[in-house]
Amino acid sequence: MPDSYHFQNGTPLASSAKQPAPTRLLIADPQRVVAEAIADRFGRERDIVIAGIATTPEEVRTLEAATSPHVLLLEIDFEGCGVFGLCSEIATHSPDVRFVFLTTNDADVSLKAALDLSAGYLLKTDSLDDVVAAVGGMEGDSRPFSTRIANRMRFDRVRNRYVLKKRPPVTDLTSRQVEVLRHIARGRTTREIAADLQLTPNGVESQKHRIMHKLKIHDRVGLARYAIREGLLLP
Repeated sequence: MPDSYHFQNGTPLASSAKQPAPTRLLIADPQRVVAEAIADRFGRERDIVIAGIATTPEEVRTLEAATSPHVLLLEIDFEGCGVFGLCSEIATHSPDVRFVFLTTNDADVSLKAALDLSAGYLLKTDSLDDVVAAVGGMEGDSRPFSTRIANRMRFDRVRNRYVLKKRPPVTDLTSRQVEVLRHIARGRTTREIAADLQLTPNGVESQKHRIMHKLKIHDRVGLARYAIREGLLLP
């Protein structure tokens, strides 16, 4: 039994349903060997066509615009890139594309950001066969989630979408604030963060103070420790 579920309107769906036409799949992972292995496995499916492989945010933008994929399967952790912002950018001009994250990152803040995008969330600890079955079984508004992830979600009938069962303080941060927090935890200076995120130094300082206020942490060392504890940085 695949270690994933599909959800639509609060109801689990079977993962075996197939789309009538081939699904164009764009795969994005910063490690090319990983992306190629994923593409090789998906390429064996008759109802899936590989639209391309991207290993940088720039390649994601270029290939998405050129191939108009139905599904964008991507890793969350691209160095120096806010991948959720990238997906929001793509969604503005390609509203029909469906996002599914395939990642080692299971931090609450990342899952919340994915749910805000109505994206699926699969873990690299799942088998590739299960990942293929989960992505291939998407229908309409359904999205796949690994079992470990699904167990941390609940359906909010007022908002008509899935949300986290528990909301730690870090989930109150905006996606931009999460990016700033990650850079702070990596020991980057204000000017370096500003250059990486295309902000002014004053803008970075403003975001930092808002982060401190929300998390009730008042120094950079404390912020770095918090980011590591919450899984915002991979080993």
